[in-house]
Amino acid sequence: MLPGARLRAFRVSGGLSQEALAEKLQSLGCSCTQTYVGLVERGKRGVGLSFAQAVETLTKGWGEGPIRTEEWLPRAAPVRRKKAS
Repeated sequence: MLPGARLRAFRVSGGLSQEALAEKLQSLGCSCTQTYVGLVERGKRGVGLSFAQAVETLTKGWGEGPIRTEEWLPRAAPVRRKKAS
């Protein structure tokens, strides 16, 4: 599951609105809004380090396991090397 979808699952399981989640993240030093949270949940917006770290801190006690900072990092495509001729 993508981290944005996991964030939504965390928010819904905790009975939080996007606005309430944004407020909790703001209290952890991340400047985000309800609109930003919605865009992240839908995979329409990338995240910065402060957002990823705040989410990890907030989700540490979650039964599904925390959403770790490194989950937000893009995965590099494997490098294909030409065979020596």
